[in-house]
Amino acid sequence: MRLMGAMEKIICQAGKNQATILETRGDKNVVEVSLGEGAKLFLLNLANGSGTQLNIHFAKDSQAKIFFVQAGQASAYGVDAVLAAEGASAEVHGVFIGKGDGNGNTSMNVVLRVPHTKSAVSMHRLLKGSSASNFHGTIKITKAAQNSDSFLEDRALMVGDMAKAFSVPSLVIDANDVKAGHSASIGSIDPAQLFYLQTRGPDAAGAAQLIAEGFFQPLFAKIEKEEHRNQLRRVIEGIL
Repeated sequence: MRLMGAMEKIICQAGKNQATILETRGDKNVVEVSLGEGAKLFLLNLANGSGTQLNIHFAKDSQAKIFFVQAGQASAYGVDAVLAAEGASAEVHGVFIGKGDGNGNTSMNVVLRVPHTKSAVSMHRLLKGSSASNFHGTIKITKAAQNSDSFLEDRALMVGDMAKAFSVPSLVIDANDVKAGHSASIGSIDPAQLFYLQTRGPDAAGAAQLIAEGFFQPLFAKIEKEEHRNQLRRVIEGIL
């Protein structure tokens, strides 16, 4: 895993298939991602600091698949992606794990400006203790972005009665020939599921840990390469 400074530029050259594992620390971190024509980028960012801003720029037929994990007692993470070239595709998947009285703020904004572009945005938040999380996610499809495809998803699981999660998903659609949707859910661990697991051996804390680990399984399924799946799994399990 590469440790970055306050400013990091990631350039994926035209036609290249690239994987980057990056750790950010401190505050006011800015990551600028630029993809050349036909480039494919996998990026995993462990954000240990209090503030990271990720900006993504696309060329024709380029694809970015990005996973970030927010850690720390007070963290903020922002994503801005503008798809202004036909055939561009953006997948951005975020994780926030809150512990104690930690709090996190996450903002994800994706704009589809031209036809035949695609985006998939998701957030998975696990909140323990008295931690809190705010999520603001927006996908905007401009009038020119006909035949585009987008989906926005937010999932929050609270472990205990003190945690709080807030969600503001938004779709802004000015085109009339698109596929677009969103979903959001905020819930707590099902007592029946917890009881069932305890009958299989684990105590209450162990059963809750198993449920927490299972909560992130859909994220792992989005990653094609086993090496990258294991990297994300290790990062999440290291925080849990």
